[in-house]
Amino acid sequence: MKRLLKFLIALFLLLAVVFFLGAYLLPDRARISRQVRIDRPAGQVFAVVNDLHRFNEWSPWFDLDPSATYRHEGPERGAGSALHWSGNDAAGSGTLRIVSSEAPSRVETEVAFEGFPDPARALLLISGDGDASRVEWTFETALNGPLARWFGLLMPRYIGADYDKGLGRLKTLVESGPDVDFSDLEVADMTTSAFDAIVADGEVPAGDMDAAAATLGDLYGRLLAFAAAQDLEIIGQPLTLTSEPGAATWRFQAALPVRVAGAVQESEGVGLLRIPASRAFVIEHVGPYDGLDAAMVKLDAYVTAQGLRRAGPIRSVYVSDPGDTAADERVTRIVCPLAE
Repeated sequence: MKRLLKFLIALFLLLAVVFFLGAYLLPDRARISRQVRIDRPAGQVFAVVNDLHRFNEWSPWFDLDPSATYRHEGPERGAGSALHWSGNDAAGSGTLRIVSSEAPSRVETEVAFEGFPDPARALLLISGDGDASRVEWTFETALNGPLARWFGLLMPRYIGADYDKGLGRLKTLVESGPDVDFSDLEVADMTTSAFDAIVADGEVPAGDMDAAAATLGDLYGRLLAFAAAQDLEIIGQPLTLTSEPGAATWRFQAALPVRVAGAVQESEGVGLLRIPASRAFVIEHVGPYDGLDAAMVKLDAYVTAQGLRRAGPIRSVYVSDPGDTAADERVTRIVCPLAE
């Protein structure tokens, strides 16, 4: 019996020595990396992964606790934005934060789990691959202590599988959106004020700039005459409202912002429209008017990529006077109102 007891003690001591000494022969950091090819431009991928409001749409861990609670903090997207979560034992609790991002190629995050002293880092690298993108998702963390180093041997199996699952969901999500490259857009997130406008409907074949110029000239002439007859003060630049950018026929409303002091008697073909205040994505297009439709299509796709919806027609505000501005210098402000 004593011999057996001595053997068991010796075996325990040997295993302890192997456990502790062997641990320090193992790496003190874990690094796991997975890749996927997504058939969309890099800008579309970046728009999704740079926005933590959309993280649960492709997260491999959301299913661990669909009833978990989430709270967003900081900017809407990009560096400094954070997602706090609290879930069951499987999901745990913690904070996911974007440490840095560089459009359209890089998003670095840090995740801190409640009860764990050291946060882990993850990096999403997005590279162009023809008309598609190659996305690499890398996880890296320190392994402090013998137990953590032994556990590090299992990380490629478990975390690697999760990363494969997440990248698969990201691919499905991004490829479900429009195939439009909007990476060249510089988008401002603004709140626009409400205003009144007099409007008249028009339509021309898309891309027929001669027909567009003639139709707009006629419509703005009618609007100016209407404003004079109704004693309405014009308070802004002319604009058009477009509900279906990219369509074969450009159907629009020509509009002039006005100050309304009393009752307005609408006439045939001209009406009064109240344009509400809203959050909006805004870009400035510099160049000929024949590029406006493509710019509106890109902005519309950008809205979709952010997981948002448009709230009404896109407004094209003609900042420059085409009568005294060269075509390649004309500035048009394109405003896309957003639904709450």
